Amino acid sequence: MTARVEQHPLFTRDFIVDPYPVYAYLRDHEPVSKAPSPHGFDMWTLARYDDVKQSLTDPRLSRDLRRAPPGVVEYTGGSDLLTNKNLLSVDPPDHTRMRKLVQSAFTGRRVKELEGWIEDLVQRILDGMEGREQVDLVHAFGFALPLTVICRLMGIPVADRPNFRRWMDGLVMSGAGQAARDRLRESQRNLAVYCQSLIERKRREPADDLVTVLVQAVDERDSLSTEELIGVIFHLLIAGHETTVALLSTSAMLLVCHPEQRAKVEADPSLWPAAVDEMMRFESPLGVSLAISTEDLEYSGTTIPKGEVVASLLASANRDPRRFADADRFDVTRTDSQHLGFGAGIHRCVGALLALTEARIALPALLARFPEIRLAVPREELRWMPTPLFRQLQQLPVRLGG
Repeated sequence: MTARVEQHPLFTRDFIVDPYPVYAYLRDHEPVSKAPSPHGFDMWTLARYDDVKQSLTDPRLSRDLRRAPPGVVEYTGGSDLLTNKNLLSVDPPDHTRMRKLVQSAFTGRRVKELEGWIEDLVQRILDGMEGREQVDLVHAFGFALPLTVICRLMGIPVADRPNFRRWMDGLVMSGAGQAARDRLRESQRNLAVYCQSLIERKRREPADDLVTVLVQAVDERDSLSTEELIGVIFHLLIAGHETTVALLSTSAMLLVCHPEQRAKVEADPSLWPAAVDEMMRFESPLGVSLAISTEDLEYSGTTIPKGEVVASLLASANRDPRRFADADRFDVTRTDSQHLGFGAGIHRCVGALLALTEARIALPALLARFPEIRLAVPREELRWMPTPLFRQLQQLPVRLGG
């Protein structure tokens, strides 16, 4: 059996506006389909929960860019770029060695130690919103909190943060065309140079931050090369920041637009952990996980040849009614939410615990401070980032008062 999709709906304007009808169509009619991407290479999409979950731990699927087809290498810059020497672009045993060091950065104990500081930071951010009739929550709330947290955690000076934010935008806005590719490459180069300078700075002037801890661990154990350390730091910046921006912004939108669900968590605060999990399931920030087939594979009766890009559609899996009852309903009381929003297996997002902690602290505080918060525009006028790889609002205008 072969897939028959010619013009893949994943790369249409309608998909950006509302991807879920596309996902439903793919799950029901073409659970495995070959999609010519605008980035210059084909990808095979997996749309059903069982296939996606299996793919995330399938040893026949590789993340190593050295195995990637030429179109992927041309678009990403390949394994020679320092920012591509990270956990998302290597396989065991290199991945095992690198992840062991990275996990020390996001332990439960370390994140727990940050909770009091995050609570104070959230209140300061909300203080800055007081007295304003209308704000954009993506920038005032979604960007402000995780950017400050990860920069403090990693030891990035305040003066460097505007550049850091701009470079991150260049990575996430992965559109088609030469201009988008040039912006991606510029962001990769700038972040590599910045990470290298940060490493050198922490060697000269050690401080109480994670980059210093990582540098000292590498210098003492000789466990990573300098190039790998740059990739690891780059990966931590991504893992500890970008997903949280989308999670906070989208979750705020969901709570504002579903007052009956908001009322449930306000009446019973013990629901917040399950509610945040449901937000990750219902509007997954990470839309796609990419890998390369190392041999011919079969998913849902379709053969994927060796050497092809496999795109596991995480957001589609999280709305699969074969796995979740009433999957298109947002329900903060859902108890069986084994979502794939953070991935799974050895490549599960290393910053997941930090993202969840920030959301569980910030969202209740936002609702408590501004109980009359509501959208300032009709919901259909909200705009999403124009990329199928990531689900993030561009703006979230809200009115704070009565």
